[in-house]
Amino acid sequence: MSGSETDVPKLDILEICHKLPPTTDLIKFLKEKEKKIPAMVNIFAIPSNLSKSEEEDKKDLELLSLFISLLSSVQIYNGRPSSEWPDISKPEEVVDYMKLKSQTFFELITRRKLFAMILPEKSHASDHFEDTSTTVDIHISILEKLFKSFRFPSAKLRVFYLTIDNESWSIFIEKASSKQEKFVMDYFDFVFTFNKTAMNNNRDFINETIDKITGDARKEIEDILKPEYVNPAADVIVEEDK
Repeated sequence: MSGSETDVPKLDILEICHKLPPTTDLIKFLKEKEKKIPAMVNIFAIPSNLSKSEEEDKKDLELLSLFISLLSSVQIYNGRPSSEWPDISKPEEVVDYMKLKSQTFFELITRRKLFAMILPEKSHASDHFEDTSTTVDIHISILEKLFKSFRFPSAKLRVFYLTIDNESWSIFIEKASSKQEKFVMDYFDFVFTFNKTAMNNNRDFINETIDKITGDARKEIEDILKPEYVNPAADVIVEEDK
């Protein structure tokens, strides 16, 4: 493969970073806004007894997680008319932000050439869920019908992308009332493998681009964007010191 061909995935990423938000603005938004809105979450389900090679893979995946999160934020910033962060004190902008965050994150992983090299897609599946019931019953129904179909075998890289259409209303019959809810969801389950060679070939570029975005505040931003850690044996979220 020629040098020009190997540069294409990097140019694909650099195109996103043609204009960067000021570092102080980036930190403020990540700290005060983005972490408080559940648009997406990165979860690492890892045992406590990792081998040396597994520890190295974990560090690489943490690096990718940070990189993708930052690129997603840059895309959101540059995608707005005046290159500004959404005002999430306004309900309509919260909805727009959540859509943008999940879409940009998902599209970075599945459509950008660099990540297609490092995280080749192994398989994917989709399903549809729809129900109308009381508010309480529908939440139970969602848990039973949706999450029982999620199987989490060991050593898998998975992305779940959900689109949700939710509507609720109240029904009054004489003196009694019942709150009804219609819940429509399409969800997509992608499984990826990890190409260590591609990661080795692009690790320096990834680190250099992260430094370009974060400036002198990389450590602070890493702490803000660190993923959740789950111990599969205990099935609980644990704190991880960086």
